[in-house]
Amino acid sequence: TKEEILYTDFKKYPTEQGLIGLGQIYTTNIEEIDSEKESYIEMLDNITISKYYFTKSDIHDLNPLAKLICLLLFVISTFLINNLYILSILLVFETIIIMVTNIPIKLILKNILSLKYLIAFIIIINLLSKISILTTIILIIKLISILIYTNLFIYTTTPYSILKGLNQFLKPLSYLGFNTQNISLMISLSLRFIPVTIKEASKIYNSLVARGLSTDSSLKEKILGLKCLIFPMYILSFKRADNLSDMMELKLYNSKSKLFDEKIKWNYLDILFVVIHVIIMIVT
Repeated sequence: TKEEILYTDFKKYPTEQGLIGLGQIYTTNIEEIDSEKESYIEMLDNITISKYYFTKSDIHDLNPLAKLICLLLFVISTFLINNLYILSILLVFETIIIMVTNIPIKLILKNILSLKYLIAFIIIINLLSKISILTTIILIIKLISILIYTNLFIYTTTPYSILKGLNQFLKPLSYLGFNTQNISLMISLSLRFIPVTIKEASKIYNSLVARGLSTDSSLKEKILGLKCLIFPMYILSFKRADNLSDMMELKLYNSKSKLFDEKIKWNYLDILFVVIHVIIMIVT
């Protein structure tokens, strides 16, 4: 498969300009690969989506707990705002953060474009429900704003740092007897497997279409056809979970070990960033 070709012997190398990924294979038919050149380029462009972007910036250096608190405050503030002018100011604020992070704007725009079908669906539903155009625009801006900020959090925070931040954020639950480390790990793994699950669902759907599943059938028949999609996904999800469990056992993972218990250090930039978001929430 294309994934096997791209990720065979795949290694990451940090440089001053960013993170470089290299993979190598041996082939006796380079013409076949060259004929699929465009699809390979498209896959390469999508590799960095929803992953940590390796570069230097003040936002990258913020501690993960501060960024997690700011994300929560920003999402709550965005949901509370119903003023188009204030939402526009928030978008300007996010644009400034993007500039500070040194993350290419095309990565953010690519994620926004992924919402085009959802945005179209929202517009159609609101028009049918006779909801005002202004309300629809505000809803779409809220959606885009939350998506941008969430991506900024993912791009500027390593998976390990996210685990540390989640564990510290959920720390109060440990006093009630909850294992916050396991909860943090489950949340992190769930988020990381969402793109993989979507990609596999797309492959299964394409294989069903190739075997005769009609794409022009009625809505009822399409819903019934989802059964053919859900069952393989159910099996694959349990298989992946079982493989992951075996890998963690082989690496001697112990749920009682304190992997993320080291204290997170705060500096004046962390505090300032949180204070700015608190002010934004109060103003809204």
